[in-house]
Amino acid sequence: MQIGVTVQSIPQSMKDRMRSIYVPDNIRILKYPCHSQAVEQNVKLVTKASAAVCDNEARDGFIRSRITSRDALPKFYTKNEYFKVL
Repeated sequence: MQIGVTVQSIPQSMKDRMRSIYVPDNIRILKYPCHSQAVEQNVKLVTKASAAVCDNEARDGFIRSRITSRDALPKFYTKNEYFKVL
């Protein structure tokens, strides 16, 4: 036998009590973009680093070297800038 609990079945007083227990009043949640292309690229980089090396320091070095090499490459903001170089 399975009992389903939905948000509607929890009384408001219980919701308030749970919120007071689990969420402190002085918490500050910062809003960061989490679904941007930059975030996806960094997640991909960390995933590659995890697959390539095992040690924490080696992983950190792997990530830092990749970021450094990317910074050395020219940045193009439009297709026109890219084709001027070619």
